[in-house]
Amino acid sequence: MAAADDTLTERGPSAHFKLGKTITLFRTNRNAHNVPSPALAMTSRRVWKDHHENNDAGVEHLKKRKITVKDTAFDDGEGPTAYNARREIAWLSTTIENSTELREVELVKHNISCVAEPFRRYESMAFSRVPDINAEDVSKSVVTTVNFHPGDELVCTGGLDTHVRIFKVDCKANEKVHTLAVGAPVFQVEFCRENSSEHIIVAGREQLLFGHVEKNLIEKAMLAKGAYTNAGFIQSPDSAFIGVIGSSQLTLISQKSRTGVMTLRSNSRIKAASFDIDGHHVFGCTDDGFLHYWDIRTQRCVKSAPGFGGVKKLCVPESSGKIITGCDNGITQVFSIDSIEWSGRRYDGKVAQRAEKTLSNLCSEITTLETSRKGDMIAFASSLKRNSLRLFHIPSLKVIEKWPTASTPLNYVSACALNYDGSLLAIGNTRGRVLAYRISTQQ
Repeated sequence: MAAADDTLTERGPSAHFKLGKTITLFRTNRNAHNVPSPALAMTSRRVWKDHHENNDAGVEHLKKRKITVKDTAFDDGEGPTAYNARREIAWLSTTIENSTELREVELVKHNISCVAEPFRRYESMAFSRVPDINAEDVSKSVVTTVNFHPGDELVCTGGLDTHVRIFKVDCKANEKVHTLAVGAPVFQVEFCRENSSEHIIVAGREQLLFGHVEKNLIEKAMLAKGAYTNAGFIQSPDSAFIGVIGSSQLTLISQKSRTGVMTLRSNSRIKAASFDIDGHHVFGCTDDGFLHYWDIRTQRCVKSAPGFGGVKKLCVPESSGKIITGCDNGITQVFSIDSIEWSGRRYDGKVAQRAEKTLSNLCSEITTLETSRKGDMIAFASSLKRNSLRLFHIPSLKVIEKWPTASTPLNYVSACALNYDGSLLAIGNTRGRVLAYRISTQQ
């Protein structure tokens, strides 16, 4: 065995080394002593270096502990970023006595865990077609709406043939569970997020209906004067309220009483709206190009932002901090809520908001804009042009370019929906079919 200070001398292919101020080299027989290979050699080192160790300014910092980290080869499919984050979490798991330090470290640990368990990479997504959802009972007219059950085991579809069909999705047989005759064209249908296995919400022509699947009953909600349901409705995250767009108002209906309980008013016509993730605020775009932010507890508009002209569709993905808008010129824009320039007064001139991402993949009006509840995928489409559908990956802010292809039989897309984790995509078209595609992640 030989030792050297600050130098490294090669002593053969079986030489192992240990990092430190003094490097020691030794020769051994791995087969005889059962020593691991050099790729899995154990090394001990400091996790970080404090640049302020010699600083006497009296600034308090978090206590950092020197621990031994096992450096091994990366796991299958694990990159350096996830590996370093996993190593940092090992440090953060040590015992912390100070409560102030605990709050700071918990915040850092949450941010690092998001890196250690990232969203799916858009480059590794693969699309495979599975049997149509409504293959057992194809709609006789255009499919106008598709919605997944919160538990992902059921799908409801509706169309101009005045029927709501519910299917049990297993990507094999897709058995039809129930059919509900509404008696009027169906523009939108969704499962109630509260008691969702039994109740559905149906928006028809000038009426809003609540259906009970097991009892085969339909109850009509009492709408305020001026409210119309041709543009559909929005549902709060806790299903306490259902918003119905009117000419210049948004009527909120209680799911329990089935009656209108409050009205959010605007000076111009509301084109699109969506609940915030907290359930106490509502975003709404009007035809004068403003984005309004209402507080339903006070029934007042808290703030407004100009620069949102031509918006037809609006959605707020959960846990993303972003607003997605679809315009009448085919442009889809992604805005960060924190970067929106709010103002309390009106502007006479046009004000352009700075979008985080602008998508110009489609050239006709955006008629469908849906997101997965997990909040990592957006599907936007136009029913005015054949095969006009694209998928957008929110974490990477990139459009999935390899799908759909020229041979994908989408036809004119009239509705689409993503399940909770975005692993299944349902697409309704003007032929009355609901296509299904499984989105898997390649290793």
